[in-house]
Amino acid sequence: MEIASRCGDHSFAVSSLNMRMLVRIVLGTFFVASAVFAQSSDKRVIQQGYADRMTKRFRDRGVDAIAVVSQDSLVIVSPEMQPKPVRDEAMRQMFDPASRKALCIMGFKTVNIKTKAIFGDGDLYSLGCAKTEEEKTTDKSKRQEYLAGLERAFGEGTTVVEENGIAVFTSPKFRDFNRTQIQALVDAGNVCDMGFSGVRFRSGPASVGTYIRCR
Repeated sequence: MEIASRCGDHSFAVSSLNMRMLVRIVLGTFFVASAVFAQSSDKRVIQQGYADRMTKRFRDRGVDAIAVVSQDSLVIVSPEMQPKPVRDEAMRQMFDPASRKALCIMGFKTVNIKTKAIFGDGDLYSLGCAKTEEEKTTDKSKRQEYLAGLERAFGEGTTVVEENGIAVFTSPKFRDFNRTQIQALVDAGNVCDMGFSGVRFRSGPASVGTYIRCR
C-alpha cells in the first residue's frame, strides 16, 4: 500500500511502511527525550539532544533521514520528502497535537521538512505554540514601530494606530479610495504579516471606512 498522488507531470509515492517507520521513530524519540529534560534546563541542550536522538533512531532503522536544529526549528531532512503533498502528509502523521505540544515545551516553534540540507525543496510548518508574555510584548513593540514607520511614509495628516488588534489608518486622503486600492496598499505593505487581525482605512475618526480581514 502506498500514499500516492500526482502533481502536474510528477508522480510520487511514499510507502506506508516507510511512513509508519517515520511516525514510530518520531513518537519513540519523545519517550527518550525525558532523559534530556532530567539532565538540563537549557533549551538548546534539550533541542539538540532531541534532534540527535531522532537522527540516531533514523540510522538504526535504516531510514534515509536526519534531524537537526536551526534556531527554534526542528529540521527533518530526507530525499523521500517530495513533493509538497508528501511533506504535508508526513507532518500530519508524524506530529499529532500532543507531539506538537511536546515540541513547544522543548522550545521549538516550527518544523521544517526538506529534501536536502542545502538548496532542497522544503516547507516550514508552525507548531502553533502559545506565545510567552515576553514574546507578546516584543511582537507588540514591533507592530508599533512598524505602524509608526507607515505613518511617517503616508505623511502629514495621517495617523496609523493599533486598535484591538486592527491596524487603523485615518486620513482625509482615504475618502475616495475604493476597496481594490486599499487591498493593494495592504498587500504592498505586508500589513497582515505583522500579526494584525485586520486593517481599516477611514477618512476620519467618526468614519467606519473600509475593513480588510487578514486571513
